[in-house]
Amino acid sequence: MLTKSLCVSAFLLSLPGIMPASTPPTYYQDVAPIFQQQCQVCHQKGGLAEFLPLSSYEAIKPYAQFLKFTVQSRRMPPFSADNSGQCQTYENARWLSDKQIETISLWAENGAIEGEFVEIPLPPISKELAGQTHETQMPEPYLPDINLHDDYRCFLMEPGFEGDHPKFLKDYLVVPGNDQAVHHVVGYQVESEAAAAQARRKDAEEDGPGYSCFGGAGVSAVRMIMNWAPGTGTITHPENTGIRLDPSLPIILQVHYHISSPDIKTDQTKIKMKLAEDVEREIIPTFLTPLKPLIIPPQTKEYVHEGDISLQGVYGQGVPIQILGVRAHMHKLGSKMKISIQTNDRNQCLVDIPRYYFNWQTSYFLSEPVNAMSDDDIRISCIYNSLGKDTTTTWGNGTEDEMCLATVYTVRRD
Repeated sequence: MLTKSLCVSAFLLSLPGIMPASTPPTYYQDVAPIFQQQCQVCHQKGGLAEFLPLSSYEAIKPYAQFLKFTVQSRRMPPFSADNSGQCQTYENARWLSDKQIETISLWAENGAIEGEFVEIPLPPISKELAGQTHETQMPEPYLPDINLHDDYRCFLMEPGFEGDHPKFLKDYLVVPGNDQAVHHVVGYQVESEAAAAQARRKDAEEDGPGYSCFGGAGVSAVRMIMNWAPGTGTITHPENTGIRLDPSLPIILQVHYHISSPDIKTDQTKIKMKLAEDVEREIIPTFLTPLKPLIIPPQTKEYVHEGDISLQGVYGQGVPIQILGVRAHMHKLGSKMKISIQTNDRNQCLVDIPRYYFNWQTSYFLSEPVNAMSDDDIRISCIYNSLGKDTTTTWGNGTEDEMCLATVYTVRRD
């Protein structure tokens, strides 16, 4: 039989909030491994976010409450898509689990305890590509415009190989020439000589290397072949697949420079590539958009623009395909975006972006490819917040214009 005091103790321990607290998390034992895995590739010397190094306890402790806010709001790490599994999960996700967010939050709330020192090496900033066969780079160095907070610039580059036949891009690694300024990179290849001539004219009309561009390559008839953001590392396409590259047509590299200091250095970004002569299945990146005018009224908190479109024009009718990844693109009024497969008996989410940030765009490669048919409807839903605008916004390439654009990476399933 329990004594009276033991009974009272048992009763008190059963009350909410009376249970003894578990040991609070410490930096070295609990928090540092999370930062190493998800944050330090940017937040270290030589990385894009070296202004806020997360490489030591002494550097991090003053920002404990700020870090708690940024991870709870999922502003950091910068991965906009929902990777919880309610829609999909992605191979390239830079995403904290709910448990990891709770660990960082409890650490901040309990005084940011240091814990017992453990040597935790910084993740390397990758500069090499295993199996590299070719390389291309910006033709000359470019000094970002310090008068702009964000400088978007397009550069014409040769594909990096010669011959009469296409090759196929299996893997690639983007290597910025200025790690502290290059915020993201998108690679396009023009699809015609007319588009190439248009790009060359724009290049010749502006002083200095390249030409200013926003939201895309700035010319017609292009297809996206690659994109990169800090921390991405090597992009490896599924086995026996690749993206076609034509040796006779230039690549347009759009680089977003984020200028945080007037003491900025030149950039000459390069792309390391692993190319194959042939592949079993060609990856076809396709731009899709709702086929109706985009007209966003001013002073509107949530304006929805959506529509359905299929890949029948690419593959023909009734062709089995596999969706490997997707990319979502709007401009600065964009707040949410969702891409899904819609048929009579199917509603399958491909990507759900509840907090869209124009400055943090990437392609989302599915952990498990999704089977579909070429004539299945793909629904693209874009939501905009125009409360800060006094005029109507329509489709266009400019900063003050908007887009509602999905890129779908597919292969034939047969």
